[in-house]
Amino acid sequence: MDFDIPDDAPEIPEDLLPPVPIASNKRKRQIEPTVKTKRKKPKESDFVKSFLAWENMSQGQKIKVNGFLQYFREHPAFLDPVVQIIEGKHKVSKRILEHLVTNYAKNYKVILDGYYVVHDQYKLKLPKSNMDPCRRGERILFPYKDRFVETTLQQLESLKWVMSTKIFAYAVEHYEQIKKDLNIEKDIIPKKSTEHIILPTVENPHFVMDVLPEGYKGSQGEKTKKTVLEELAEELESF
Repeated sequence: MDFDIPDDAPEIPEDLLPPVPIASNKRKRQIEPTVKTKRKKPKESDFVKSFLAWENMSQGQKIKVNGFLQYFREHPAFLDPVVQIIEGKHKVSKRILEHLVTNYAKNYKVILDGYYVVHDQYKLKLPKSNMDPCRRGERILFPYKDRFVETTLQQLESLKWVMSTKIFAYAVEHYEQIKKDLNIEKDIIPKKSTEHIILPTVENPHFVMDVLPEGYKGSQGEKTKKTVLEELAEELESF
């Protein structure tokens, strides 16, 4: 509803007029709700974890580990190869050493310094110390420089033995032969055929040559397929 203002109406002083609102381009700041986040715990370093695990080892285990530490302080040249073998970074692997002191030493009669029969000494030592170069058993930590190495007491005992008796030096020197023998045992390298030819008889004058390998070695030395066939042909003529 509109009202007409009379012409003789008095003017209202400016100081009594309400302020005129000024348009602003600024947008109202939206207040976002605060979300409480959990503070992440700092990750423990590998060294801290290993140190805590070391602290949890039994006193008996620590005493035995200290004994190994004392031995390697007296023989510092052995320490680095031992750790490399444990961590699988040495060409002479744990499996190579195990094969050397068991089957290889037994089959090839490995004797060190003219009197130390490796396989016999291994059999004598095994029940007393329960040695095992392949780290089977309860894991412990072995201090090495600025870190810890995971191993077992049985593995440390085995590596100390092979180092102190020159078995490790033998393994390094004869590495290729031991590795080849291990591969043959594991059937990585196929064994030569041991089948023999079927010799002809009066009842069965036929023979089979398919199984005869090249360079067949008989009782009189190496023979080729051609030589064997010629000999068999002569024998057939006498039937």
